Amino acid sequence: EDGVLASVDVRFLVDVHICAMEDPAAFGRYICFNHIINTSERAVNLARSLRPMVTLPDSWEDSRVYRQRLS
Repeated sequence: EDGVLASVDVRFLVDVHICAMEDPAAFGRYICFNHIINTSERAVNLARSLRPMVTLPDSWEDSRVYRQRLS
């Protein structure tokens, strides 16, 4: 509720790890993501892609967009 989900495709993550390994200047910790889910519609689409056999509502009333914030 009232949040944002950041996800990453594992193929993208592999490329990021390889780039970090090959760059001698890379150090520390990195947060990697290439997809933001900040609306109910995107959350339902993600749920459908992960569990195609699960019945989900065709529509929903929540049209809020949540701000993205990293802290």
